[in-house]
Amino acid sequence: MAIPTLNNYAMPKQWKANKVNWTLEPKRAALLIHDMQEYFTAFYGENSPLIATLTERLAAVRKQCKALGIPVYYTAQPKDQSPDDRALLNDMWGPGLNTRPELQQVVAGLRPESDDSVLVKWRYSAFQRSELEQVL
Repeated sequence: MAIPTLNNYAMPKQWKANKVNWTLEPKRAALLIHDMQEYFTAFYGENSPLIATLTERLAAVRKQCKALGIPVYYTAQPKDQSPDDRALLNDMWGPGLNTRPELQQVVAGLRPESDDSVLVKWRYSAFQRSELEQVL
């Protein structure tokens, strides 16, 4: 089984009011851009308005984070995953990027820059089998 084609939906036009009363401390923060590989976004179809808006907004957040000195991390599944590494992902979603290795890159407009870190993503969680917890 593979991921089904997904329907686009309207992104909110503005940010919701902050629900917490604390202020972001840039020295204690990090930005994680998760699952923005072409493989995953392709399930919304070509020229998806949802993915275009999401990419634009994430790029703006990334730019602000960099201006504040907040490090940026990405997750990216490898394109050659053994059945043992995929484990239950095979049963749930099929072979994944193994069948579409050309879609491994992060979407254009959001690709990692030289000062960003890319973590290999093996599971749904960015913490699983990565050094994310240690670097945070």
